[in-house]
Amino acid sequence: MILRDSLIIVGAAGVAAYLVFKRTETLKNTNLVLLLVAIPSLLSTYLSISTVPIWNVLLVFIGYLFTILSCIVVYRHTKGGLGNSLSGTRGLHEQYGDVVRIGPNELSFLSPDALGPIMGQHGLPKGQFWDGRFPENQKVRPVTALQDLEQHRQRRGPWNKAFSSAALKEYEVLVSKRTALLGDKLAAESESGKPVEFGQWIGWYTYDLMTDFVFSGGSEMLRQGDVEGLIADIRSGLPNALFMSHVPWLGRLLYRIPKGFYSAQLKFRQNSFARAMKRKEMGGEKKDLYYYLLDEANDKKVHSGPEVIADASAAVLGGSDTTSNTVTLIVFYLLTRPNALQRIKEEVDSGRMVGESYVPPGTNVTIPFYSLQRDPRHFSPIPDEWISERWLDEAQRIQLEPKLFSGAGYKHDMKCFVAFSAGPANCVGKGLAMMEMRAAICMLLKRFDMRLRDHEKVKGSFERGIQDLWTMRTEDLWVEFSERRLLKSVA
Repeated sequence: MILRDSLIIVGAAGVAAYLVFKRTETLKNTNLVLLLVAIPSLLSTYLSISTVPIWNVLLVFIGYLFTILSCIVVYRHTKGGLGNSLSGTRGLHEQYGDVVRIGPNELSFLSPDALGPIMGQHGLPKGQFWDGRFPENQKVRPVTALQDLEQHRQRRGPWNKAFSSAALKEYEVLVSKRTALLGDKLAAESESGKPVEFGQWIGWYTYDLMTDFVFSGGSEMLRQGDVEGLIADIRSGLPNALFMSHVPWLGRLLYRIPKGFYSAQLKFRQNSFARAMKRKEMGGEKKDLYYYLLDEANDKKVHSGPEVIADASAAVLGGSDTTSNTVTLIVFYLLTRPNALQRIKEEVDSGRMVGESYVPPGTNVTIPFYSLQRDPRHFSPIPDEWISERWLDEAQRIQLEPKLFSGAGYKHDMKCFVAFSAGPANCVGKGLAMMEMRAAICMLLKRFDMRLRDHEKVKGSFERGIQDLWTMRTEDLWVEFSERRLLKSVA
């Protein structure tokens, strides 16, 4: 709306008010409704149309007619109101197709082909949906709400470290302790024979676990209940936050009302700020999310305190509520599908098939790597001898040892070579160990001539003296060293 239009409307409204109130003070309800509701509504409609015209470029996209005025009308198609927009949007797509206009300046795409251009590596930044969720004067947002792609990339870095394979292994103890406590609490509740509100308990479990993960503790809802009402505040604040996301300009306005529309969000943020301050006093001893966000391993701080607090708060909210809802849904679907529940319970309770052998529950199993790697079915010829050429490619090993490797009996099954163990619990220090061994062996071969003392005696007895005591123990190995003459002359 340009200034000229504004002046015309204000002037006309002033003249109309003068003419009406010059003759009478209206007391009729119909007149009051006309003045206080109808006229402002018409002006608001005009304002919205002049800001986002009905005839803009999105006119070519079909959808429910009144979405040209506001995306809130999408919920007309929804049973249950604001929180059930999933069914409302689905109904619009079923009626209008894969691309539907759902707001004055908003489109919804129901196509996997849209994932890349919108959310992929070179996708689009986040839109105005997030503007209504934060006060206008809040300059620092959590990483989940950043609209600048480069800033998001920089802030995302510490999160990647916090969720690396090595970091996840450290969190296993936290998860195990909280999970065992949840089981104990549910067992105690079950003794009364009364139903348990599972969603409440799993919500307490995930919230306690997320405060462990983010702040190294601070919440004991499983033991004490939600004494501060934080879970209730989170859930009561979600509809308001969603509404303000759809009408960002109104959200900014409502945030100006002290302790009003967003009091629940404000309470949660204040609680997170208090936990962050307490965690800050602990220093860098514990490797939680706060540790990685603040980069406490280095003197150089990459992110500011407000950024860390904003991200930590988002982690508690995003990690607790989403996980608890997912577990609740899994339990619901299992309990409403008895056949699936029974099959999964049998799988959890049963043993395991290892190859063609059934292993009953509670059975300890092991794999003797020494024997596996000397089995002629996997390594041949002469599996009990150390033949370095067997590790080379076919042409090289035949050229170097034609008598050994020219026949058809060569076997070299690398899946049976498990020097650093296997699976998710394999040796985390493999890279460092390889670096050390390469460095040491290359230095020794380059710098020294070496020979065994009592060569024949040692050759027969040394390998027999190897012991497996979880780590390996060997007998003393006496070696005669002499620096290579070539290196001496160069020096």
